[in-house]
Amino acid sequence: MILGEYNYSKGSNKKVKVRCDNCGKIFEKPYRNVIKSKQHSCCKECNTKLKQEKALKEFEDKIGEEAYTYLKREYIDNKRTTRQISKDVYGTEKNSPNIASWIKKLGIELRHGSEAIKTQWINNDERRKQASETAKIILCSEENRKKLNKFKTSKKYKIVRKTKTKTRMTKEEFHKFLSESRKGSGNPMYGRRGELSPQWNPNRSHEQRVKERKTFEYAQWRKSVFDKDDYTCQCCGDNRGGNLIAHHLNSYHEHKEERYKIENGITLCEKCHKEFHHIYGYGNNTKEQYEQFINNIKLRDTV
Repeated sequence: MILGEYNYSKGSNKKVKVRCDNCGKIFEKPYRNVIKSKQHSCCKECNTKLKQEKALKEFEDKIGEEAYTYLKREYIDNKRTTRQISKDVYGTEKNSPNIASWIKKLGIELRHGSEAIKTQWINNDERRKQASETAKIILCSEENRKKLNKFKTSKKYKIVRKTKTKTRMTKEEFHKFLSESRKGSGNPMYGRRGELSPQWNPNRSHEQRVKERKTFEYAQWRKSVFDKDDYTCQCCGDNRGGNLIAHHLNSYHEHKEERYKIENGITLCEKCHKEFHHIYGYGNNTKEQYEQFINNIKLRDTV
């Protein structure tokens, strides 16, 4: 409420003393803001509380009695759902979150999980009938029958059926089981390389693939070189993942017969590989150049 009498115009910036409608504290507020609002609050907390009180009063006017008594009777004693209460109060089930919010604010314990689900089916024969008819329509449709038959022939269905017949697995055991079932011939991409690969581009020539080293043979050779050297740079000992390169001792382009020989490969890190090519260039590199490079590195480290 405004303290004292004032004759300021509506657009006045002068401040007047006002009493907070929540806590009773006296504070100053611009007159033009005072005349616009019906309630006055001194802080954010008081403003929130006044809004809640106003909303509660409107809710109680709608139901015609005290909110706590009504909700406790309907929700706890009569075991009605928030959707059913919402339909009585607002005329629609869509406002059930509002009912749940009031139940929580008024200190009434909400139902959770299976307890909440059970109450939805109490004396609800109409809903049971409707759910049953809907399920029949879904199951009897031609499209869903095809999907079900397709799923039953899938590998995933067989895995689920197999696990159900066994003793109950732990999460780790089940993940390991799935991993093992997808190895080798169980992997959907097993044997699908070259022209059978979904990423195969028929417009590219074999020469282009060899030039870019995007062949299955090169990938296998590279992995074998890494395995041989225990995924460790043979120059500096670096073993960080993603930092290693399989280097041809005798040049890839000049010595075609040695391209995929494992003994013609050595594992180097990016730094050592760049340093080697910086000294000997790119092209007709040889095994003797690599041995000379390693000896120079060892000699440099001892100095």
